[in-house]
Amino acid sequence: MLIENITIRLGVGLSIGSVPPNINCNCVRNITFRNAYFRKPFKGIYIKTNPGNVGTGIIDNIVYENITMYEPIWWAIYLGPQQQKQPDKGGPGCMLYPFDPKGTCSTQPRINITNIVFRNVEVQKSLLFPIILRCNASNPCTNVTFDNVQARRWLIGKKDKGYVCEEVTGRIRNSYPKVGCLQSEEGDK
Repeated sequence: MLIENITIRLGVGLSIGSVPPNINCNCVRNITFRNAYFRKPFKGIYIKTNPGNVGTGIIDNIVYENITMYEPIWWAIYLGPQQQKQPDKGGPGCMLYPFDPKGTCSTQPRINITNIVFRNVEVQKSLLFPIILRCNASNPCTNVTFDNVQARRWLIGKKDKGYVCEEVTGRIRNSYPKVGCLQSEEGDK
């Protein structure tokens, strides 16, 4: 599926999910978001899993390219557990992660997240630090690529590095901030 040439104002993101595990294996695969411009989005890029204890799921081959975000309000790039609580009060409730030291924000071990590409993404004047990538220790996200992702100014949190990255592997090239869990390739700034 290709989603392209989009202008978004105050949106909640180019989202994948929420993907819960299922005995038949829930799957979102082969999606490309291309040529998108955001103005004051609540969230920008949003890949999210849902809770569940039975079955499996797949999020694979997702590409975000040529994306510009101006003044994102919450996270510019978020990959991890769904942030809100469900109406039945279930769910991880990660809205305030990592700012709520008493909160819980469990990651999902039953969803395989692989081959995620962020290419030519520009984030300008983010309110919060721009990047959260969180996967599960027993099932890390693999082959996550940052290629020319630029996010240089934000107001709140993580001034020293600009990201949270847990249980994610992949590579980074010509990007800032330099997300430390990703392997740097030649030409990285």
